[in-house]
Amino acid sequence: MLIASRYGEGKPFNPRDALISIFRFAPFIWLIISLLFWQETHRQGGVPEIFTATLEIMRGATVFLIMLSLGLTITLSDILQYWRSIVALNGIKLMIAPLLALLFGAILQLPPDQYLVVVVNSAVPSILLSISYANQYKLDVSFASTAVFSSFFLSFLTLPIFFALAQGFGG
Repeated sequence: MLIASRYGEGKPFNPRDALISIFRFAPFIWLIISLLFWQETHRQGGVPEIFTATLEIMRGATVFLIMLSLGLTITLSDILQYWRSIVALNGIKLMIAPLLALLFGAILQLPPDQYLVVVVNSAVPSILLSISYANQYKLDVSFASTAVFSSFFLSFLTLPIFFALAQGFGG
C-alpha cells in the first residue's frame, strides 16, 4: 500500500495519506477483526459450523468466478508487452522469496509447522487484491491483472516443489 500510494494517483507522496491507506488495506482490516474475535473463535468449539460451511461454499464459487473474469481480461498482447516484467515478478515472488524463506527458516530453526507456514506463504501467487489496488491508485491495471493471472498458473509448478522442500527440511 505504501508503494502504491507513493507511485500511484499522480500526486506527491504524503505520509499521512500513506498511513491512512494502511488502515484501509483489506488484509489489515481483517487482521483487526480477527483479533477482536480471537477469544470467540479459539475457545472450545471454535467458529460455529454453519459459518465455516457457508464460507467454504462462498470461497469455492468466488475463486472460480474471479479467475474466470480475470482470465477473460487477459490478452496475448498483454502477455507479450509485459513478458520481461512478468518473468521478473514471478521469479522474485515464486522462486526467490520461497528460497529465502527456506534459508531463513532453517537459520532461525523454526519448528516444523511454523517452517512450513513461512515457506508456503512465501510461495503462494500474487493476491487478487493487487488488481483492485492498481485500479484504486491509478497504476497499470493491465499489468497487474496479467501478473496475478500468470503467478496463479506458474504457482501450480512452484508451490508443490516448495511445499515438499519445506516438509523435507522442516520435518
